[in-house]
Amino acid sequence: MEVLTIKNSDLLKNEDSSVFLRNINVSVQSGEIVLLSGVNGAGKSTLLKALLNFSVSDDSEYASLQNGTIEFCGNSRLDDINTKVIYIDQKDEPGKESRTAERVLLDGLPDSIRNKKAFLHAWLDTYKALTEEDIKGAYNTTEGKMDKPLLKKRFMALSGGQRKWVCLLQGLVKSDVEGYKIAMIDEPLNNLDAKHIMQFSDLLLRIRALKPEFCFLIVSHCHAFTKIARLYTIEHNTLVSKDYQNHNCFGPYDADGFYHTEMNPKSK
Repeated sequence: MEVLTIKNSDLLKNEDSSVFLRNINVSVQSGEIVLLSGVNGAGKSTLLKALLNFSVSDDSEYASLQNGTIEFCGNSRLDDINTKVIYIDQKDEPGKESRTAERVLLDGLPDSIRNKKAFLHAWLDTYKALTEEDIKGAYNTTEGKMDKPLLKKRFMALSGGQRKWVCLLQGLVKSDVEGYKIAMIDEPLNNLDAKHIMQFSDLLLRIRALKPEFCFLIVSHCHAFTKIARLYTIEHNTLVSKDYQNHNCFGPYDADGFYHTEMNPKSK
């Protein structure tokens, strides 16, 4: 089943109708992980935001998709898409100074969930979304003691990589909320160390394994992902479909693409 389809559409700047991208054709089907790549400023992030009718500047909408057809689950109306799509921006959640990482995750869940804390921790456990160090805390050599677990730390006091990880989890936890079928993620690997890059790749595969219909459209320069159905790259204002090759710079992975075997549901 095609979850998202863009056919023969143009991405135009609203101010003067000049072209960002022309004749865009994109397909994302159930269970797929699709990668969108290209040089900085080519229009990758703008395409995601225009697709969701998001403003991409502080003043007004910067660009929009025009002409052609856009369908979400066979529906040509875009009005209701934002309520059914997980969108994760490349910018960090600003957060309130006093909020813990756990509170940031809880605040991201819809109010339709009665017991948000139970839902969150069940999801974190099911999808193995935290590393052992995240759960127990790392040893602080400067202070000579163990740090707090990740979720108990203040969000604004976290490192850039830790904040990024919390923001990714804040979006992906909604993959188990009824009605969500796709996650669109803009530059998820920024600020992540190698350990969390592999953890993120494994997390996508585990979500897909336990929710076979769920799919992803990801903007990234990195080819750390092991199972990509299609790669679209932007060249000269045109979106081109190309063969994908994993760079394999993060070490070996199993036949299903998991860097860590314990993340693979088939390992049990």
